[in-house]
Amino acid sequence: MPISPKTLSSIQQAGAAVFNADAELKSVVKDYAQKVQQAMLQNPFDIGNDGLFEEWKTVARLSLALEQIESEFRKIYSTAERLNTTEVLGMSKSPALAAPAAYAASSIPLLVPVDATDVVIKKPRKSKAVANRTKEQRPVKGNSAKLLARLMEVLNPVSFTSVNRAEVGRSAGLAVGSIGASITQLIKSGYLLEDASRGLKLVTPAR
Repeated sequence: MPISPKTLSSIQQAGAAVFNADAELKSVVKDYAQKVQQAMLQNPFDIGNDGLFEEWKTVARLSLALEQIESEFRKIYSTAERLNTTEVLGMSKSPALAAPAAYAASSIPLLVPVDATDVVIKKPRKSKAVANRTKEQRPVKGNSAKLLARLMEVLNPVSFTSVNRAEVGRSAGLAVGSIGASITQLIKSGYLLEDASRGLKLVTPAR
């Protein structure tokens, strides 16, 4: 029996709703990044910064969960559409086989429920960083402060991100020769972590 156009439309609309919600949530994540940036620039040792980082991480987890759900909706719609195509070609007229008795009473879920607050971010293997917290961060000035402000727009404290360091440095107004030294300084000062593949991520200030 083919899946009705109404059902296909409902699946498509549900997927579109999740996609739109994810887009809105990504905008919220960006807003949090700007708030964190301002807070760090104004007073990097403010105790309230830690709570702001935690909120940012939670919103980022929600966004990751929605991405997973939206991806599953794409698979569901694609499978349902393919079933209809199979019906049109007449392939569905083949005799149906009954499910084995051992499995007839059970069903296989297409989707595994996702708890947005329990999304696990896998850490890269052989990472130089062993934790996302470090000792008290030391204030930075000059080129390092400029670069930190720019990196806070493109990095997050949840996962390592591969960035074009030269491009980020230039967009922050740094000379090419000073970019590497500024990144090293930010790592030593406790603002960044670097993994084995040279990916970077922000560090949550120590309590």
